[in-house]
Amino acid sequence: MKVVVLASGGLDSSLLCLLLKNRGFDVQPLFINYGQLASAREWSACESIVDYLGVDRPVYVDLRDFGKKIKSGLTASEVDVMAPYLPNRNLLFLTVASGYAVREGSSVLLSGY
Repeated sequence: MKVVVLASGGLDSSLLCLLLKNRGFDVQPLFINYGQLASAREWSACESIVDYLGVDRPVYVDLRDFGKKIKSGLTASEVDVMAPYLPNRNLLFLTVASGYAVREGSSVLLSGY
């Protein structure tokens, strides 16, 4: 069974990919660049982890303009890093990922965020 996983390169989504792979699922990682300041490091970590795990390469979704238009400490260096709130970030991720999952024929979408 195909399972779309929102993959950030972080511990939670990486462990989720590992657990799913070990249980025999076809893991389909999906990385979303929403304009976060650490996007290059996150993408690099995500690529390294899926290579190590032996699952499909992550699909890269470019939504950088979201972070440019709705600034927070996650997306703009001029905003205090202690103000990391980015309205509807996770809802955006789930909306994009659910559309991708439907297109890929997956009825399962998981997130470690």
